[in-house]
Amino acid sequence: SLSNNWAKSFQKRPVISVVAPLARGAALAAPADSPDDRFCRAIDLARFKRALAAATGHAAPGSERWALAVSGGADSMALLRLAAAAVEGARDCLLVLTVDHGLRAAAAAEARQVAAWCAGLGVPHEVLTVRENPPAAGLQAWARRQRYERLLQRCRDENIAHLLLGHQRQDQAETVFHRLRRDSGPAGLAGMAAPTIFRGVRLCRPLLDESRAATEATCRAFDQPWLEDPSNQDKRFQRVRDRRFLAGGDWPTTDHLVRVGRAMATARREIDRWGQRFLADHGVWHAGGWLTLARGPWAGLPATLRLSLVSQAIQAVGGGAYPPARDGLSRVADLMVDGEGALTLGGCRIICQGAGVVICREWQLMAAWADPPAGQWHRWDNRFEVWVPPGLGRLACAPLGEDGWRALDAVADRSFIAALSQAPWPARLAFPVLRHLDDGGLVHQVKRVRERAGFDPHTAALVFMPNGPLLDAQRHGCQLVGTDAGEQYR
Repeated sequence: SLSNNWAKSFQKRPVISVVAPLARGAALAAPADSPDDRFCRAIDLARFKRALAAATGHAAPGSERWALAVSGGADSMALLRLAAAAVEGARDCLLVLTVDHGLRAAAAAEARQVAAWCAGLGVPHEVLTVRENPPAAGLQAWARRQRYERLLQRCRDENIAHLLLGHQRQDQAETVFHRLRRDSGPAGLAGMAAPTIFRGVRLCRPLLDESRAATEATCRAFDQPWLEDPSNQDKRFQRVRDRRFLAGGDWPTTDHLVRVGRAMATARREIDRWGQRFLADHGVWHAGGWLTLARGPWAGLPATLRLSLVSQAIQAVGGGAYPPARDGLSRVADLMVDGEGALTLGGCRIICQGAGVVICREWQLMAAWADPPAGQWHRWDNRFEVWVPPGLGRLACAPLGEDGWRALDAVADRSFIAALSQAPWPARLAFPVLRHLDDGGLVHQVKRVRERAGFDPHTAALVFMPNGPLLDAQRHGCQLVGTDAGEQYR
């Protein structure tokens, strides 16, 4: 366990500040103290273990593999050293992942430095390289998206259920502040959750209650250098400007924003639990990727709860990274109360007719994906987990579409056609299929959410696993009305 009184340690042992260039634009920061932070306590290992247990759902350290996202900065290096200490004797259960976006000349050298530190600890390490060209605008958002896509894909490839991230208090405050400027509601102002399920992987943030000064003090306690990313000082980026504004000490401070985030997180958890219960009682998630909802109970909800629920439902069914605009949500929520007809929003078609509501994907927006690599789980349309076994030939993920529906007689059995005929027309067209590229034949297996881990690796599978808290896979799963969700057909 690390000491809780680092003031005495620093008084006894002088620490010299050293900055050594790694490459153009990169720097290595040796363990050193700043005038303001030299008496900050390092993170106690017992405290870290408690936070880690809460974030991972109380999984025992060393009982399963964990992935760690490590850039080499003080936060991620503190996370690495604490996690390695927590699983002492079983460090091969950790997999450290470093993403090289290719945006700076120093990035490759920094990744090699992280690899060297991991080798010294006996912890496996991999570099994930981004090959795509960056956009002219929105660079940080693009980099964040690329980073998560590769981290989560590697977790799926390795069957790793937990990804540890080094976000800390200042990161949380910046997130809340950013969303405050964008007029976010309670869900956005709740900031980042210490544990959250994203694309089937549990994101764990055990340092979320710690400060940046504490992570740096922890690195010093381990005699662990860290890397400083020069882009963190680049005022072209809004997050850097926010960080400098918050560091000025005027209201709102980091403490103010963290308290707002905690209060909103409590509200968000209650809303999420309520939404899960409501949909379990009055809605059906279909394994083909759509939602049906009883209209009577919906009309009796308070307007604020209707907005929250429809926002999350549209984001889950449409696969969007962000909630739809509030004006559009209001129109949809009002139509769902007593209107007749259909609207489009957030990549979804919302159909209100009689006693029911259907929210399904706009099939024209589902980009086909040819030749998904075999023997791996992949994400498609930000809603489905796809498994293709070796030996099936060249396949493509795609919506059924109008042409596919007309051609079903030639490629599918009558029981499947009869079952799918019960779905609304737009939902049928958005039904996910795997096709042979040579003859157009259907080869796939629609699976329930809870069957993601127990699949047959010799058959293809499409598993509806949307983002967001509304579909609680541990409690509810989903259905495909009128047919067996495990039926394989060609």
